Amino acid sequence: MKASPPDHGRRELFANTVAAWVWDHLTLVLSVASLPFLTRLLPQQEFGLWATLLSLSALGVFTDFGMGAVLVRRIAANRETAATEFHYSLHLYAVLACILLATLALMTLPEGGILRSFFGHTTNPRVAATFVIVAVSANLGFVPFTVGLLSSGRVDVERVFGAGPAALGTIATVVAAAVFGTAVAVAIAYGTVEVLFNLALVVAFRRYAAPWLRERRPSSDPLSRGLWRPLVAESWPVLAVSFVPQLTVTIDTAIAARQLGPTDVAVYAVVMRAADLVRRAFVPFSDSLYISLCRTAGRARDAVTEKVTALPWVIIAAGTGAALLLAAGGGTILSVIFGSAYAVGAATAVILTLATTFRAAYLPAVRQIQADAGLKAVHRWFVAGLVVHTAAAIAVAKTWGLPGIALTVLGEAVLFETVPVVVAVRRVASKRQASTTRRQFVILSLAALGVLAVVPRSTFSWDGARYIAGVGAAVCLALGGVALIRYVLSLRSV
Repeated sequence: MKASPPDHGRRELFANTVAAWVWDHLTLVLSVASLPFLTRLLPQQEFGLWATLLSLSALGVFTDFGMGAVLVRRIAANRETAATEFHYSLHLYAVLACILLATLALMTLPEGGILRSFFGHTTNPRVAATFVIVAVSANLGFVPFTVGLLSSGRVDVERVFGAGPAALGTIATVVAAAVFGTAVAVAIAYGTVEVLFNLALVVAFRRYAAPWLRERRPSSDPLSRGLWRPLVAESWPVLAVSFVPQLTVTIDTAIAARQLGPTDVAVYAVVMRAADLVRRAFVPFSDSLYISLCRTAGRARDAVTEKVTALPWVIIAAGTGAALLLAAGGGTILSVIFGSAYAVGAATAVILTLATTFRAAYLPAVRQIQADAGLKAVHRWFVAGLVVHTAAAIAVAKTWGLPGIALTVLGEAVLFETVPVVVAVRRVASKRQASTTRRQFVILSLAALGVLAVVPRSTFSWDGARYIAGVGAAVCLALGGVALIRYVLSLRSV
């Protein structure tokens, strides 16, 4: 039985998109703004301890195996089995959380663990580690309640408990660093905020989740193989598509460290973070569309699909404008924001911005395919692209440096990610939508080639190419801004 259409009186897609965008960008701004404070308020060894502990949160994301998004689709798609799926997920994530807790404890608490260099040089590293690993494990264990809210169409509520702890926790960590100046105080502030929000999440679930999800009892054994096998089969493609771009960054950083040196690693890390802002700006839109796609059918779903098709136009204009802006004055921009040592990364920043524009532009289509459980073939191309990219990046790093590595990222994003997604759209979309999607990426590819033709001249000389890039950036960003406003306002009618 297909879930009921969204409550149009609440304008679900509009409310969810705005809430997701506001919360995600609030956490982004706070995380970037807090970094200079923490580096100044904490001694170097204490900051190193905190940075090491905070990196453990990534393991919580991978331990999920991509199953959270799959459960959202399955629960929203069939009301009759939703309660069974939800209660099954409670058991499953409790087991995963315990495994994660034990793994992190073994990694951090023994003398020979990853914190060995901090023992004797920092204050209570074991206590700091305990608060962080408990918080990270609790975040994983409470995922089913997040899934319940999302499958009920309440992204606006879920964001309060998803991004809220990150926002408030960031403020709490800065205050703790200012008052105590130790990593353990920062970790206690972080862990306390995370656990309190998780407990409040249960209350929110009881209040806002769909009644049929909250009240019904499972009709079968929640740990049965009949539920486990299809869940795992569907979650692996989701995991691959979601995390291959992130693994690309990790691999590139390692290649730069081995082939080029620590200075290039720092430059690459900064420009990749700056370039990724294009993708992060539009992720909330795609995620909100995914929830609505999972919850709607018939004409209501057709209206959401129209928004899936329209969003890439906005991304193409904004991403191309950002790339042209960096081509026009990337060295100056990077120098002013990050310091003069980072100005050399201007060309790399342009190329990576184009790569993240492709990744942002194909994400709405990926979410549509994912909502129809059709990612099985697509993810193989993503994995193959990662392998090819790694070999190519190693081969060109010594000769072409960071711009060479960035070009391999762009090639991976276009050939092994965008092209398979465009082909896969034909299986789940109408001929008209498939045709529009192909046209969008042809235009984006031509725009990317144009930007790449301008980059060498505009980055390293003062000829007319820089001014052409500046005019192009102004036009694209203006068009993108107008298109974005119109797009957001149009969501009210869905």
